[in-house]
Order: sequence, then C-alpha cells, then structure tokens
Amino acid sequence: MKFPLPEKLFPPLPLEMADVVEAKLAAIAEDLVARRIREYDVHLYDRKSFIDMRYWNLLKKRENISVFQRKNSPPATTHSSQSLVSDDSKSYLLGLGSVVGTLEDAIFGMLGTTTTAMKVRTSYIGDHLVDAAVLRTIVEPTVEEPLRFVGVKWMVKKPVFKRLVRHRDFVFLESIGIRTNSKGERIGYHLLHSVDLPLFPSFQSLDIVRAKLSFCYLYRQRDASTIDCFLRGQVDPNGKIPAKLVALSGAEGLISCWRSIRSAEMKKITHFLRLQTSKRARTETTTSTIDASSSKRSTHCTLCTDGFSFFTSAHVCQICSERFCSKCVVERTVSFLVDGSIDRIVRRSMEFCTTCMLEVKRTSALQVAAEQLQEEEQHHYAPALSWEADAVWNNSGRTTASSAAHLESSMASWSGSVCSSQGSVHEGTRNRIMKFPVKESPFPQAELSRNLEQRLRHEADELVDRYMHAYDVHLYENGGVADLCDWSLIKKREGISMYTHRRSKRDLAKDDSNLYLLGLGNIAGRLEDTVYGVFASTTEAMHVRTSYLQVDLSDSALLHTLAGPSPDDPLRFMGIKWMVKKPRWQGIVRHRDFVMIESIGITSNSRGERIGYHLFKSVDLPCYPELKQSNIVRGRLSVCYLYRQRNKGCVDVYLRGRADAMGNVPTSIVATSAADVFISCWRSVRCAELNKLAYLFQQNTRQRVERASCQSSSAVSIRSGLTARGTVGMNDEVIQRCTLCLTQFGVWGGKKQCQLCDEMHCSRCTISRKISFLVNSKTVIRKKIAACTACMVKVKSLNPLDIARDHVNHHANTGFPSTVLGDAHSTAFPSVLAPPRVTMNFPLNDKYFPTVELEDVDAKSYRRLAREIVKKTLDQEMHYRYERKQQLDNNKWKFLKSKDRLRVYKRAATTPTANEIPMLLAVGAIEGTLEDAIYGVHHKNTEEMRTTTSFLNSNTLDAAVLATIESGTNEDPFHFLGLKWRITRTPGGTLISNRDVCVLDHMGIGVDSHGNRYGYHMMKSVDIPWCPAFQDKSIIRAQTMLCCIYRQLSPGVVAAYIKGVFNLGGDLIDYIAYNTAADTLLAIARAVDCAEAKRLTVMVQESNESTPMLQSSRSMSTHGIRSTSLDKGSHKRLSNNCCALCDKKTGLSSFVSTWDHCRICSRYVCSKCHVTKTIFAQPKNIKVACCKICILEAKNVRMDPRKPFPFVILAP
Repeated sequence: MKFPLPEKLFPPLPLEMADVVEAKLAAIAEDLVARRIREYDVHLYDRKSFIDMRYWNLLKKRENISVFQRKNSPPATTHSSQSLVSDDSKSYLLGLGSVVGTLEDAIFGMLGTTTTAMKVRTSYIGDHLVDAAVLRTIVEPTVEEPLRFVGVKWMVKKPVFKRLVRHRDFVFLESIGIRTNSKGERIGYHLLHSVDLPLFPSFQSLDIVRAKLSFCYLYRQRDASTIDCFLRGQVDPNGKIPAKLVALSGAEGLISCWRSIRSAEMKKITHFLRLQTSKRARTETTTSTIDASSSKRSTHCTLCTDGFSFFTSAHVCQICSERFCSKCVVERTVSFLVDGSIDRIVRRSMEFCTTCMLEVKRTSALQVAAEQLQEEEQHHYAPALSWEADAVWNNSGRTTASSAAHLESSMASWSGSVCSSQGSVHEGTRNRIMKFPVKESPFPQAELSRNLEQRLRHEADELVDRYMHAYDVHLYENGGVADLCDWSLIKKREGISMYTHRRSKRDLAKDDSNLYLLGLGNIAGRLEDTVYGVFASTTEAMHVRTSYLQVDLSDSALLHTLAGPSPDDPLRFMGIKWMVKKPRWQGIVRHRDFVMIESIGITSNSRGERIGYHLFKSVDLPCYPELKQSNIVRGRLSVCYLYRQRNKGCVDVYLRGRADAMGNVPTSIVATSAADVFISCWRSVRCAELNKLAYLFQQNTRQRVERASCQSSSAVSIRSGLTARGTVGMNDEVIQRCTLCLTQFGVWGGKKQCQLCDEMHCSRCTISRKISFLVNSKTVIRKKIAACTACMVKVKSLNPLDIARDHVNHHANTGFPSTVLGDAHSTAFPSVLAPPRVTMNFPLNDKYFPTVELEDVDAKSYRRLAREIVKKTLDQEMHYRYERKQQLDNNKWKFLKSKDRLRVYKRAATTPTANEIPMLLAVGAIEGTLEDAIYGVHHKNTEEMRTTTSFLNSNTLDAAVLATIESGTNEDPFHFLGLKWRITRTPGGTLISNRDVCVLDHMGIGVDSHGNRYGYHMMKSVDIPWCPAFQDKSIIRAQTMLCCIYRQLSPGVVAAYIKGVFNLGGDLIDYIAYNTAADTLLAIARAVDCAEAKRLTVMVQESNESTPMLQSSRSMSTHGIRSTSLDKGSHKRLSNNCCALCDKKTGLSSFVSTWDHCRICSRYVCSKCHVTKTIFAQPKNIKVACCKICILEAKNVRMDPRKPFPFVILAP
C-alpha cells in the first residue's frame, strides 16, 4: 500500500444523521475531557504529584517527559463510548513532566483543523504518520476561541518494523481547547479517542488493520515559562503484537507532546513570513521589480555592527530582510506545500535574526490563531497554505476583468484564427535524426496570400496591444510588483527574476499542460540599445544574435517577412521564423521546434511613454508542417517582452507568456528550459554593444581597403585589407608611447593596436571584446578584437537608430554588420584579429614595474583594509583557542594534508555538487620563536623578496616589492605594510598555466586584548593600475587572501593559525587547486628555517670580514674563508685528524662518512657534529656545513629587520 491514499476514500456523512451523530460525539468528548481533568486534580492536589512505583513501571523518558506503564490492568470500563477490546494487548500509559513554553503555544502547536494542517503538524512533531485526514468537523475555531476544535479524524501510523507489522489506522474523535479545573486554573487539553462509525469501515482489503486508542494530553501553566504535562492513554493494536512493542509505540506517541512548543514556533514563523511578504508587496514603490538585491546592501551586521568579509559572510533574515552575521541568526526548518498540493510537503531550512525570533516567541499564539482565522475568511485559504495560496493566472487578482479576459482569450488559441493544424506529412516514412544546423531549409519555399499576411499582422499587433494593456495595469494599478501567492520564483539572473504561476486545484482539474511565466526586472542601458540588441531581420542575423544571447538553439531560419524595417522606423520587423531548441538531455528528450510570428519595434503606451516590444507567438500553417519524420516535436509558445526607459541608464523589463513542450516532459524541466531562454534578455544591451562594435569595425576595414586600393593598381579584397592592416597608416617601430595615457611601452611589449582606429595603446587602455562572424552562412565563429577605451566610449554613445537606418539604406540584405566580414568560400580568418601573445621571461627587469608614490587617500584605505582583516582573523583565532578549546567542527572542516606539526583542513562544500573557491585553514605548531616566524617572511625590497620567497617555495619564479606604505619602528621593528607581486610555477609543467598575484602585504607583532603577544602576516589580493594582468596566456592572475596568527606557545614552540581563500582562476581540477593552496600554507612552516638562514649568513659574514669573496666549493682549501688562529685550549689542531667537538678520529670513517670544516668557526667536525645549512649568497644561495655549536649560537643572535638583508658574495 502506497501512502497517501486517494482522496474521497470516505463517503460524506448523510445530512439526516449529521446532527444526531455530531451531538453524541461532542457529548462524549466533553465527558472524557472532564473525567481526565478530575483525574489530574486528584493526582496534583490529593496525591501531591506522587507516583506509586508499585503499580507503574518507567517505560520511556525524553526531554523532561516520563512515560509509565501500568503493571496490573484495571477492569474494563462499561461506558459505551470506550468500546475497546479487553485483551492482554492493551497498554495503559501515564505521562508526567514539564515543557518550557506557554499554555497557548502548547495547544496551538497541536492544533490541526484541516488535513493539510495535520500533515504540516506531523512534519514538525514527528509522530510517524504516513497519512491523515479530517473526516468531519463538529466544532470549528472562532475568532473568540481560536484554539477550540472538535472533529472526527483518520490517521495511519507507520509501524516500527514495516516488513513484519502491518500498518495501523485509527478513526478517532479529537477535541482540543482550553478550560478551567476545580481550582479555577486554566487547563489546556488535547483528546484523541477512537470511535466506531459504520460510515468509516476498516480497510482490510488494503491490508490495513483498524486499531484503537484513547489519549488525553493536559497542560497547566506552572510559571511564566514552564508547563506541567499530564498524559493518560491506552492503545489496542487489534492484533497479535508483543505487549512491549505496543507499549513503546504508544509511549512514543505520548512523549511527542514535548515538540508541541517547537511546532507552535514554526507556525508563528510561517505566519510572520506571510505577513511580511504581503507587507512588502503593498509597500513596494519601485516598478517592475521585486528584487531586494537592487537596494544598497549593508556591509555590516545590523545587530552587532560587525563588518562582513571573506571569513564572515552575510546572512539575510527571511522576515525583516536585513543582513546579519552568522552569530546573530538562527536557522529553522519550515514546512510548506509545493504547488498547492495537499500531499507533498517540503521542508526548507531558513535563517532568521535573533530579534525577529524574540518577537516570534513573544507573540501570543491566540493572536496568531485569530489573525489566521480572519485571513482565512477574507481570502478563503488555509493558514498552512500561506506560501501556496490558490491563484488565477492574472497578476494577484488586481487585473481588471476585461483585460484579463482579453489576455486569456488571446493566449488560449495558439494559432489564432489563421488556419487549423494539418496532419503530419510522410506518415509512413521512417523517422530519421536531423543534424543541426541543416544545410537547407526543411520547409519548401511558400508564398502566403495577402489576406493571410494581413491577418497575421493584425493578430500580432492586437496581441501586442493586449500585453501592453496588461503591463499598464501591472505598472500603474498593481504597483509594479508580483504577488508571491500567485507566482513562484524559479530563476534569477542579472536583475531579471522569472516566476512561474502557481497552479490551483481548479487548474489541476483542467489538465492544462501550459506553463505560465512572468518576468520582472531591469537592465542597465537605453531603450534603443535593448531593442537593437534583439533585432534580427535575416537568418544570418538570427545566428549572430543567438551567439550573443547565448541561447541553446540548434538551428533557426527566417521563413517569411511580413513587415521590414524602413528609414522612418528602422527597428520595426515582423516575420515568420523557425527555431529548434536544443534539449538539456539530448539522448532522453527530443528536439523541440517552433514556427512562430516574431514582431519587434518601439511604440507608445496609453500615457505616451515609449515602449519597446518583442513578441513571439506560435502559429499553425499548412505550408510549414511538423517534422515528425525527423523525430522533432513541434512545441508552442507565446511570449512578449516589453521594455520601458525608467531613467537615463535603466530599462524596466516586463515579460509575460506561456510555453507548452507538447509531450510527456516534466513540468520542472519545461520551466527551467523556458526560463533559461526567456531570461537571456538581460544580454540584449551587450548584444547591441557588440553589434555597434562590429559596425565600426566593418567601417574601419572598408576604409583601409579603400586606402590600400588607392595605392595599388589591383583590387584589394576585404581579406587582403585585413592582412595588410599592420602596414597601413601605422609604423610600430616609431610609436613608443600609448596614444591615450602617453605611457612608454616597456621592454616586454604590452602594446596593442586598436582594431577601430589603428592607434597603438598600452594594455591598460585597451578592452577586448568577442564579435561573431558568419562562415558559409551557417557557422558562427567568435573572434576577440581589441579596442581602445576612447573607441569603446564612441561605441556606447552611438545611436542604434542611426546604425539601423544606415543598414536599411545601404545594407538591406546583410542583416547584422558582422555578417559581411565572413568569407563565403573559406573558413580561415585573418590572424590579426587575435590578440598578440607575449612570452614572459623571468626574473623580470628590476625596472619593469615603475616606482609609484601612493596618494594619502589610497594609503589610508590600504591601512584600514589590512587592519580590519588582521582584527577579524585575530578574533576568530581567539574564539578557536579560548572558546572552542582548539577543536574544529568536523562537519565544516575536512582534513587535507599535514607537514610536521602543521595540519591543513579544507572547508566542506555546502552542496554535494558545489564548485566553490578553496578555503583552507591550517592549525598546529612550528618550532622556533615568535620573532623567527615573522622575520623569516620579512623583506623590504625586491632583492630581499626574491631571495626569501625562493627559499620558502622553490616554485617561485619571480617577486617584487611594488610600494612601501609603512616600515618598522622602534616599538615594532618587524612592522611592514606595502604592495608586492609574485609569480609561482604551478604543478603540472606546461599543461597548467603559472599563477601570479598582486597583494597587499602586512606583518608585525602586537598585543591582544588579553595582554598576550602575537605575530601576524596578512596578504590580500588588490588591483593596481601599474601591475595589470599579463597578456601571456601561460600566466593567470590569481586572487588570494591569507592571514597568519602566531603565538609563543612555550619556549621553542610557536602556535600557528592560518586561514586563507584561494581563487587560482582557470579550469583547475579541485585536486590540483586544493593541493596547490595547501602547499602555500605549509610553506609558511619554513619561515623559522629562513630566519635561521639569515642569522647564519650574518655569522658567516662576520667571521670572514677580511675575506669577502666566498667560493662555492665544498673543499676548505678552495674557499676563501680566513683560517683564524684557534684557541689551543678549546679546539684541537687540524693536524690531529679528529673531530673538534667529539674528538672522534678520522681513520677509516672518513671513507664512509662526511667530514667538513664549519664555515663559521672553521672547526673540523665529523658528520654527526655538523649540519648542512643554506645561506643567502649572490648570485645564488649555497649550502655549507655548520657545526652544532654555531647553530646553537645562531639562535641567540639578535637581528634587526630594518637593517640591510645579509648576503655572501660568491667568487667567480
């Protein structure tokens, strides 16, 4: 048996029996409730809440609720209403305890007056019901008594062992409300008592056993926040089930009452959500958009005023719509119905701020229940359906009856009154799969009569007028907002929100397969640009438009032109077109094609405002039959885009339409596919920009060809002109500066030629755009061209009406300007269109990056940014160290890799398929001191940075200090703030591009709020004009934010807390991206080794003052180290052939072990008494032998990071 069972399973109660039966049932309920209240009084006042354990066994306990089972069953009662079978399978239960909350909340949480409310309550309480229904309502709640209900219900209980025990169902009398006891105290009651009614027989044929129960929950307000609970009940499963199993199942049902407070809280949250949604809809003053993100977002938490960053993301409260940090929000799971269904309940996790949650808790359940009753009377829908209220297709019922009727009638007929659909052609032929794009049109050349053309034009114009009238009603009468009770948001992109109509029960009964859509939003741009971006009067122009709008169309064609552009109206077009939509699952879902009228233009509405329109409407014409032989399904659609200039730079978008996939395709797939196509209108302005760019590019190409033809006696083709463009009008060797900013071109190139004006510019003054070209009239190729900023400003300022008018006068048959650049006989393209590839060699010249002095405003901004990031990271480190006791949440952080005592974790993905930017956290310890950890990564200039970074990470190719904002002081000599650049070799060889970063670097030592010293090192990616991304494709500019906090945990041990976000760019697989980022964190552990290398270098310098030249040979005789006179009492002479530290003689050990001279003190030591260390030298670092005594002495050497970096110069 599958649940839920079909509706109308139980017949209605006859009217002649209704009054008698209802009166009897109401009397039984009153009698049972009064009896249980008297038992509660005896237990509470006579027995002082004492439980005699001689007669009761503790069966179950949860959340301060204890359930006991009667040891000896009492004699069965003789009351007719309690006709339970008297066998040993009965379980007599008693429950006692307390719940935190109010009496009204407890009753409101258990209240369920409809079938839908019962199922929603089940989702909150978790009482394991698989189906339920309200069979008869005897006493309904009223505004005076909103928590009062008496009725007959039916429910099916899920068995504990589904395969061994059959389902049990119950037909029972339920009574709920609040009354007073003998002492005058308010008592809340909830009664469930099985009744036998002939009209509701058992379902033995469905393998369901009719069981019986008698439960009564009593609640009493002990104090302001505590409720006493008294529960009595008995269960008869009506079958051979072990008594223990019956008792546990009954105890589980009784003990679930502790969740009634949470159920009430969730019901009140749902009520608040509905009220706030209606309030926002009424008070919304903007037109044609309900996107909350259009308003200015706060950068700080509304409650605690903490700022948001990469580490602390913003959370939006679903009630007040304000932004809060994670500490000020509470997560709750709300149940709601899907698409008006009374069976499918979905639980959605939502976030609410603590202020709204406090208001929810303070709101009286009586008030909420009364308001829901009033709202139900006004709008005729149940409170549980607040998110899925019944709706008609017109916008929230505000549209006038006449306009709604006209719009419905116009969209009800897909083909209008043109002609009827004809039978499919070639019925007997075998289906074949069509490959797109097709070489020739699948339809024969057809000639339409004048009458038919006139009727099609009239129908399209009339439909546009009706849509515009609906837009006026939406805009001026409805306030320009969508009622969320009627429309459900399915997709949102770039300021455009797509909604689908919620289907009511009446719509479901009609079996209407049409999908109704509504789109609202705005686009940045002008009205003419929006219309010009979607304008396409030829088949070639349609292909180019598809490439710009990025719509998944397999093929398209213009079948017939009904009205074309003219000089007076250059953006006017009407014609019959054919399009084939590419399915998402090509092997599962067949292609859909559409034959439709397209009408586009600019007109005026009733208030004189200019409105741009773009209409698609399917038509059935005999001359364009369905392509069933090609396994293509003919779909239907009717959609109209309307554009209105709201202000100088913003265009409002209004979209209405419907689609029918004409097949057994799930509604969700149809909705998603249609929304993807319709929402692409946000790219119309970019499409217009690319069209204008192609227009100017075409003009410039024609002028170059004309100039070249004047210099040559033979005709020069467009292709030849493009190939010769480098020699026409410009000599690259003469031009050494950018034409716009006058910046001198560097050694490594960086100059580009504008494809519109042929001037030479630097990379910062050029912009790349991809324009589309047609090859062989079908294939669209997109090529990237470069244009200077001055020409791009000219492109944006061009009036599309002038361009369209020019094409009407001179290029009537070419459609889009970019189509003329295609070569109909060759697929090759001139290589000059591709941007120049610059190959970089590292390290770069020291003067590659210019020396720039930052302005005070910029420097102040960088200081504030660096200190804010360090402060946020320090707060998180202190929370991790002091509050969480250095324990990470395993659900949020997954172990990645480790090195020594440093462990790296990655942030767990929020969704299974989430493609998120790697966020890593490294915690642990490194050996050394706090000063070593900072001094190891400290560098003040480019030379020092190259040396340090190459030591920390061998994959470093180059580095540079771009600007110094702050340097060390007497209080903090390790302090530094500046801008730096670094490029690193990415693992994978030539298959993976290298990554470079430009960061704001900040380091130093400070004191926290507890008075403890800590070291910090922060790096945050920034964009600066004099360090742009390289044009070399083998280098990708990465984005990173990293902050390290160090603390001296104990002598010789430094605790590390490192958090970073790494966006390496490109298409790196997760494994390489995460491991590359993890290696960056683990490389920080070498900072102590780097500090030691600096100290050893200084000691080598001091010991060789008279011999500054140090050769890189290992032999003592070939090094220029001065052999100082050693103290005879402290050192052995070299002639003794023994270790200066352990007195070990050389002997035969010199053949199997390494003996060497310490490069600091010149002692001759064995392999056990010396260690090979790296010291900094020029032109490259070297490894030398150091005795262990010198290594220990190096730890005590005091270094001042403000002094010049130590280097040892190698002899040639």
